[in-house]
Amino acid sequence: MLHMILELYQHHFWANRKVMECVSALSPAQFTQPLDYSVGSVQQQLFHIAYWEHYWFNTLRRGTVLNGEALLRVDDYPDIASMQYLYGQNQKLVDSVLEALSDDDLDRTLALERRGQSREFTTWRILFQMYGHALDHRAQVLAALHRFGAPTCEQTYMFYMVERDRT
Repeated sequence: MLHMILELYQHHFWANRKVMECVSALSPAQFTQPLDYSVGSVQQQLFHIAYWEHYWFNTLRRGTVLNGEALLRVDDYPDIASMQYLYGQNQKLVDSVLEALSDDDLDRTLALERRGQSREFTTWRILFQMYGHALDHRAQVLAALHRFGAPTCEQTYMFYMVERDRT
């Protein structure tokens, strides 16, 4: 199963780069303009993806849930260039966590306390959740880009495979 997860995350990084290329066409005002759907502006959407990726991959690296330490703040990423930097840093984090995993690690559980309830999640489910979470929010970013008249791109796995196989 690990080889499939590694493949999905290669697609994830590819899709992030494609979407960021499109986001680069926005003006600073468009990047931060409040939107009436989901978590807000394009900046906030991209930050939301990066925040939870940072949170969960640091949690997986440590083996314990983060409790407020070392969390990111959206105000530290006010423009497209700083957001691209954050995405680059997150890719390094994700790569380091994924490179250290074995197939056996995928079934390791992590206990999460939330709202007075304790739940356990396996590593592979956390990885799959983060992959799907980013896919969902990138789609929302692409919809916002379309409304702004900015270029958009395909981000699906099939387009990734076609492009990958061409090179």
